[in-house]
Amino acid sequence: MAKALWICYFGTALICQWLFYHFPKTFFAFPVNVGLLLFLTVGLWVISREKRFSPFASRLSSLSTTYLLLTLFLGSCLVQGFTNLPVTGTWWFVAVLTALVAHLTLVLFRGLSRPRPYKLRFTLVHAGLLLALSGGFFGAPDTYEWRAIVTKEQPTAEAFDKGGYKTALGETLQLVSSEATFSERGIPLDYTAELRTCKGSTFKLKVNHPHRLSWQDDLYLESINTTGTTDIPPYCIVLWVRQPWKYVQWTGIWMLIAGSALLFIQGSFRTGKKGRRRKET
Repeated sequence: MAKALWICYFGTALICQWLFYHFPKTFFAFPVNVGLLLFLTVGLWVISREKRFSPFASRLSSLSTTYLLLTLFLGSCLVQGFTNLPVTGTWWFVAVLTALVAHLTLVLFRGLSRPRPYKLRFTLVHAGLLLALSGGFFGAPDTYEWRAIVTKEQPTAEAFDKGGYKTALGETLQLVSSEATFSERGIPLDYTAELRTCKGSTFKLKVNHPHRLSWQDDLYLESINTTGTTDIPPYCIVLWVRQPWKYVQWTGIWMLIAGSALLFIQGSFRTGKKGRRRKET
């Protein structure tokens, strides 16, 4: 029965992949993604309370399901990392992540409802992983990227997405100065750009050091040109990223770190305690 259920579930995902190819990510942007997340959470909570001993709940929260979904998830990530296939935008990957989020949620509800040792560690690890995955999965439709070419000659007020559609930056940006350091082979090691806003304030952008525009918007320095020739004046390319779900992901990551630290500390304590008992005997 369980095998038939998984075959039907992933078979449906493969059929959707064959019929529609790309998953319609933009359709599930806010507030649809929030509604689906709440519906999934409430539904699994009801199942954990009222149908905890049903075959569906037992199979979805079983250890074999953990191995299956983690294997499929890690395998999909490896294919995405070592090939040019757009795995993360497929129906298959969405089906795997949806099942993994549902599995973690049900395991978390089941663990919190039972007396167990080291419940804090269990909660931090499982809830942290759940928040990190949910923030990336459900927050993907609300994540946007734009690029803007900023020069010294005139302020820039527009940015463009991958499809070439432009949008307003909300404020103008103008390049004040830029510099880069290169290796002996001419490979850029580091570069910095100083930008001025329409309000007259200035800020610096460095590689991997973004500038915060708002609680959900950040500016990154993607590349610069410091040649300063007559044909091509100095400019920089600024990446504008909007990611409102990043705080959910960060919370999950820090919870995972705290849970892992507790696992190490408590494991070391138990190992040391057992060693002392052996010496005493």
